[in-house]
Amino acid sequence: MLYAVLMSLYDSNMEENVKAHQDYSEIKCNRNTVKLLQVIKQYMYSNGSEELHIIHNQVMSTISLFWIRQERVQSAQSFRDQFTAMRQVCEQLSLTIGQSEQVAKAVLKREVVTKPTTEQFKQAKEEAVEEFYAILFLYMANRQKYGKIIEDMLQEKDIPKKCK
Repeated sequence: MLYAVLMSLYDSNMEENVKAHQDYSEIKCNRNTVKLLQVIKQYMYSNGSEELHIIHNQVMSTISLFWIRQERVQSAQSFRDQFTAMRQVCEQLSLTIGQSEQVAKAVLKREVVTKPTTEQFKQAKEEAVEEFYAILFLYMANRQKYGKIIEDMLQEKDIPKKCK
């Protein structure tokens, strides 16, 4: 049922792309909704190939991520879902936003780790990325609605109100 609904929703251009996909006959035979959604997602975000226009797709995804803002009438949950979806697109395109040795070293320094193991360094990088996205999310949230909470959270992390 869901398969038929999905097939009826997209335009003729998307339909042509999906039908031209190498796995389409298997998807159609098994009515595999999950695989169909993966193919649609692949065409939506990368024009059909992970390799085709990858740099352009990375740039556009980065711009989209940094341009989103919580709308006045948008709930925090809805904004979080939108933000998470954009983050997943960036990760799918292998963007390494917030990842660097310098940032990982800062996390390790904050945790007073002087001679980190490879695993500790890897965990520090992952922690830095999570912190990066958390701070980014806070800055993009509706300041009129959540301004005091955001300011308190940023102050708790000892983050300046304005970057210099």
